[in-house]
This record gives sequence, C-alpha cells and structure tokens, in this order.
Amino acid sequence: MLQWVLLLCTLWVLMIADASPARAERRVALVIGNASYNGMPALQNPRNDANDVAAALRDLGFEVMVSTDMKRADVRDVLAKFSSMASGADTALVYYAGHALEVRGQYYLVPVDATIEAGSNLRYVMMPVADLRDVISGAKGLRVMIFDACRNDPMEGAANLTPEAARAARREEVQKALAGAEGGKGMVVAYATAPFDVAEDGKARNSPFTATLLKWLKEPGVEIRSLFRKVSSEVYADTGGRQMPEITLAMQGDYFFNGSESHDAVWLRIRHSSDPADFRDFLARYPLSVHAPSASRRLDMLERSRREAQRRAREEQEMREAERRRALCAHEAAEVDSLRQAGRREDLLRLKAAAACPKDTAARVDAALAALAAQEAKRAREAQEAQAAAQAAAQAAQEAEQRRRREEAEVARRAELDRLRLEKEAQAQALAQRQRDEAEAARKAELERKRLEQEAELRRQKEAADLDRQRQEKEAAERQRRAACELEAGRITAAASGAAPKDALSALLKGLTCPENAALVAKAYATVDEAARAACAREADQYARIDRADAAALSAFAGRVQCPEVAVAVRAQVQHLQAERELAAQACARDMQEMDRLRRLGSEGRDQLERLGTVSTCPTIKPQVVAALGALTPLPQQNTREQVRRGAAALRRVGCLAEVGDLPIEAVRKGLARYFAARRVEPASLDIGDDVLRRLDLEGDQRVCPLTCADDEVERDGSCVPARPSAVPPPPAGPAAKPATAPGDAPPSDAPPSDAPPGAKPPQAKPPEAKPAEAKPPQAKPPQAKPPQARPPQARLPQAETPRQELAPRPAPPVASSAPPKRAPNIILGN
Repeated sequence: MLQWVLLLCTLWVLMIADASPARAERRVALVIGNASYNGMPALQNPRNDANDVAAALRDLGFEVMVSTDMKRADVRDVLAKFSSMASGADTALVYYAGHALEVRGQYYLVPVDATIEAGSNLRYVMMPVADLRDVISGAKGLRVMIFDACRNDPMEGAANLTPEAARAARREEVQKALAGAEGGKGMVVAYATAPFDVAEDGKARNSPFTATLLKWLKEPGVEIRSLFRKVSSEVYADTGGRQMPEITLAMQGDYFFNGSESHDAVWLRIRHSSDPADFRDFLARYPLSVHAPSASRRLDMLERSRREAQRRAREEQEMREAERRRALCAHEAAEVDSLRQAGRREDLLRLKAAAACPKDTAARVDAALAALAAQEAKRAREAQEAQAAAQAAAQAAQEAEQRRRREEAEVARRAELDRLRLEKEAQAQALAQRQRDEAEAARKAELERKRLEQEAELRRQKEAADLDRQRQEKEAAERQRRAACELEAGRITAAASGAAPKDALSALLKGLTCPENAALVAKAYATVDEAARAACAREADQYARIDRADAAALSAFAGRVQCPEVAVAVRAQVQHLQAERELAAQACARDMQEMDRLRRLGSEGRDQLERLGTVSTCPTIKPQVVAALGALTPLPQQNTREQVRRGAAALRRVGCLAEVGDLPIEAVRKGLARYFAARRVEPASLDIGDDVLRRLDLEGDQRVCPLTCADDEVERDGSCVPARPSAVPPPPAGPAAKPATAPGDAPPSDAPPSDAPPGAKPPQAKPPEAKPAEAKPPQAKPPQAKPPQARPPQARLPQAETPRQELAPRPAPPVASSAPPKRAPNIILGN
C-alpha cells in the first residue's frame, strides 16, 4: 500500500511539472499606447495596438501592466510600479505605441500632453528611453524593448510630427540612439522603422508593425531571433519598402515567447487523427492529462484496427498466392500428364528442374517416373503440412494469450486513470473556463479580421471584373472593326477580278472605311492595269507569230482579239492583204499583155521575155514564156545570159554593182554605167559583149567605183552595214506586190535611158527595203492610292501600205523582182 502511495505522489509531481512547464518562469510586461494627443496630431491605432499586445502577452503567461494616453504626471508613477514588477523577473518586456522622436542620438517617447519647444527641455517634457532601460535593468533574465513609433527629428523645418512633415524635415548626421549592446547581456531592442524615418500608423485596426508582431507572437515554437526577422521582412514587404524595422539583439541561448502547446490544444489537434504515433506521443508527454484515457482508447482502437487490417491483408495475400500457385500447378500437371502419355522422360526431367510449382510438379514427375517415388513425396508433403498447421495453431494460441494479458493491463490502467481524472476535474474546471473565454475572444477578433479581409477582397474582385469587362469590350470592338476591314478587303479583291474593275474600285475607294485598305485598292488598280498591259503584250506576241500572208489566220485572230491597238493592226493587215491580192491580179494581166508584146517582137524581145519569165509572180505566165522562147531564133553573141552573169560578177569585183544573185540586164547596165563614169569613159552603148568582159577582166580585184551607203548604214570592211542592230527580226517574206519607186530613181518606162544604145532594155526599179520597227518595252507605273487616270493600253502598229494605183497603162509593164517584205507590228504598250 505504501508503495502505491509513493507511486501516486511521484506521478502527481510529474503531472504538475509537465502540464505547467512555463509557470516556473516569471514574465512581466509594460504596455503603453498613446493616441489622444493635445498639441499634436492624434493617432488612430496606438490604443488598439496596446490592448491587443497586452492580450497576446497575457496568453503567453506575462503579467501585463497597461497604460494608455499616459500624461507627463503619470510617467514616474507608472515607471515606479513597473520597476517593482520587473525586479527579479525572468523576462521583462516594454512595448510602446505612439509619437516619438530621435534628437542628437537620444530617443524620446512623447506623452499625450507634451509640447515641443526647444531641444534643451526635452528630457523634462518627454520620456527618455534610457529611463525605461533603467526600469527593466532589475530583471534577472532577458529584457525586451519594442517601439512602434517614429524615429525622425522634427525640431528643425517641421511644424508637427505628421509623417508628411517629418519626411520634409532636414535630417542631421547623428549616431544610432541605441547601439547593439545598449541593454547589455540579454537585451533585445526592436524599432518599427529605421533611424531618422517615420513609422506608418496604418488604416486597419493595428499598425503594420504591430499587426505582424501579433501574428508571430501567437505562433508556437518560434525563437525570438527568427520572430523579429520575420516581422522585419514582412513589414518591409507590406509597406512597399517604405518602412524598414531595425532589430538589435545581445543575448545568448534561445528564447521562445510561445514555447509549446498545452495538453488541451494538442488533444484538439490530434483527437481525430488516424496515426497511432500521435496518441503515443500524447501519452508520453501528458500521461496525467484528462484526455489520456481517451487517447489510450483511441490508440488501442487504432492498434486493433491496424492488426486486423494486417491480418486480413496477409490472409488475402496468402489466398491470392495460393490461387496463383494452384493455377500454375494445374498447368504443369496437365503438361506432366501429356509428357507421361507421350513417354518423353527427358522432357519430364527438364520440367521438374524448371517447374514454377516445384512441389506439385516434382511430385507429378516423380509419380510418372516411379510410383514409389510419388508415394514417398506425398507422405513427406503431408508431414510438412501437419507440422505447419501445428505451428500455426501454437502461434494463434500465443497471440490470444498476449491479447488477453494486454486487455487485463489496459482495464487496470483505465481504472487508475479514471480515478485520477475525477480528482483532476475539479481543479481543471476553472482553468478550462478561462481558456474558453480567451479562445472565444480570440475567435471573435479573428472573425472581425477575416470580415475586413473579405470586404477588401470583394472590392478588389469588383475592380478586377470592371477592368476585365472594359478590356473585353475594347477587344470586341477591335474584332468587329477587323472583320469589317476583312469584308471590305474581300469586296476590293472581288471588284478587281470582276467586270469593269476600275469603276468598281473607284466606287469602293469613295466609301472606304478602313484606311489600311487604301493600299489594297492601289494594288488592285495596279493589278488591273498590269493585267491589261500583259493581255495586250500577249496578243501582240501572238500577232507577231502569225504569217502576215495567212489571211484566214489573221481573220480568225481578229475575231477573238481584245486589245484595241492589236485589233486595229490586225484589221489593217487583212485589208492590206486584200489590196495585195487585187494588185497581184492586175499585175498578172499586165504581164500577160507584156508577154504578148514581146512575143510579137521576135528575137529582139528575147531577153526581156526571159526576164519576164524569171521575175513574174503570176503562176500561169511562166509556161507560156517558156513556149514563146522556144519559138524564137538565137540572138547574136551579145547580152547573152552567160555574158550578163559574167559582167555582173566582174562589176561586183570592182565595186560598181552591189546587188547579188541572178540580176536582170537593166541592173547590170546600171553597174556598167557607173563603171564607165568612174573611168571617165563615154561608151557607145551599154551592151555586154566579149570586149566589155575583157576590159573588166583587166581591172583585176581593185575597187573602181566608190562605196555609197544609205543614211541608216555605215561602211565596215568594204561593205555597208546597218548603223545599229534591229530590235525585232525581219518578218518573213509575203506575197508579191508592186514595188514602190525608190527615191531618186526614174519611173519605169518603155524606152531605155537616153545614153542606152538602140535595142537596150529599160532599167528596172529596185524594190524598197523594209526597215524593222523597234519594240518599246512597257513602262509600268507604281500603284497609287487614288484611282489613276490612265489611258487604256496603247499599241503603235505600222499602217498597212496602200499600193499605188496606176492612173494610166504604161508602155512597158513593171516587173517585180521580189515580193515586198512584211513588217512586224511595232506595238508599244501604254502605261
């Protein structure tokens, strides 16, 4: 019995020591809040700050002395009372919220009835911080001073202590009022702002500094150094860098305002936990707590549930494993039977060595190999199973005995705990009631804070929603404008590709709504003009590839041509071909008349008859000329074809005849006349005989006649060449036409020239040479924003030559030496 009494006494002492670990430490605090100033601007938050800090310190076990709106007459009395409280205390703390100033390195707290007159009497009208330091110097442990006040000097250039005026005041070069070791060993000094700066009062219930301090004072397990570091960084962030607290610490070891939780708080936190470790830890820390029986029951229930869950999981795993093994064994058994029936002994041995179900498969393999081995394997397996069952039964009995013993011990322990709980309930009722009251007050304060935060959040969300709605309206308007611009751009593109594009583009340009589409209209104008020019160029190129003598092709092309200039040129060429056909018919009639006349002359008209058969383009006259020549008598040996050919070659050699090919005698006689003129000889006639040929052969290869070139030709290497290359190749030869009379040549006549001998033929006029026209490349204009007043594409085409009509029949009909060349159209596209 005595042993039980001693045990109970020991447990009671341990319970008291564990349940109230902080009561052995004596903490005192002086909290001052000055708000209602007389000669200075009143402050909103210091009274709230002081009351909230005092409540928080009381919750942490401090004996708190509160003084609000302290006057000068109250300073000494307050300091004297707190000095008695702080004497011998383990922790002494001073908190001040209100006006303060720092002058020449000294920090002063301002009573509510103080006035600032001169720097010399500040010590007597203010409360120096040095006095507070002396008051708490009697504490044997840590000393803490916290000042939520300004640190500027308003003595010069400032009329009062408002933050706006303090920022404008001149800042002097002074040392810090309190150095890092000001309080000596075990001293912490915290200022709400940096030296020579102001501390914001804030618009909420508490100032930014005090609100953050209260937050971290309530947080359990935060060491004092970490606490003030967190307060400093959060205040700096919350004020946008305008306020930077200054913390000075001179202490050893760690210090916690809120070192640990009470057993009630711990129980409220873990009572619904499903982790047995939480309840083991609670019972180890608070074995005599009123919640210990509940924790024990909860732990026992969780342990039973855990064991039951483990047992069920184990049984389910064993069942799954057994099922899997049964399936494997059945498969291997079927394979053993199959191999046994097939008599494959080696496969049976390999299956036995690699079996996934070694016992069953080995037994089946052994049974297939020998019945005796199968029986022995079966007996061994049954013995092993019996032994395993016995072991399982013994283990189950052992576990049942252990559970019975634990339950008996638990019943005894619960009975003892119930007895202790009844003894403790009376003592804990008062404490629980006070804690509930304090918790309720804290809860209401927290609800008020959350309500204010929710109102602020609702305002912020409404502002954000308004901004988002305005942004969406702007974006919708911009999308509508872009859609209208895209629709207008589509109409511009459609107008450019439709009928009468320029009229449509002009109408769209007048009603244009999107300025950026002006460039698109200009581009469309340029595209329409370029398409017109390209179409004219293509049709001009097609026209250039058509044979000018192919009237059918020209007529078909004229029916589908679109470019006006090319259409004019094609129609002119068709009319020209019609005129040429009419002239060719007239020339054929004249050649027939000439042939009849020469045939009547007999031998005298033989040369002219031969020439007529050579140069006539009339297809029906040549056979008749051949027949007429066969009926004529031979000519004397003068002006024969061979003599004319040799004479032409000799005249070319001496430079008096430029034409090449088989020339008529008239052309050769012209060259012979030039030769005699160059040698200043008056010939008796211009007939070509053997004596003339001998004279020409004696001249050798030297040039006798000077070289004469046309205006558009130059002399080069003894011959005339064009002055510049033609831009367009010469067109192919067309049908025969009457040659035009060259300038300076005599008109054709029946009679020979005056200096020709009797019987000479009249000279034939040389056909004119057509000059190729040069094509001018198109010049494209850049696109304009306004509709350009451009003429439709122009094409300058050559006018078809109209053959001259003979007014009266000539004595000698003209004989064309070659068909006049066709001219390529000279098409110049307009801009």
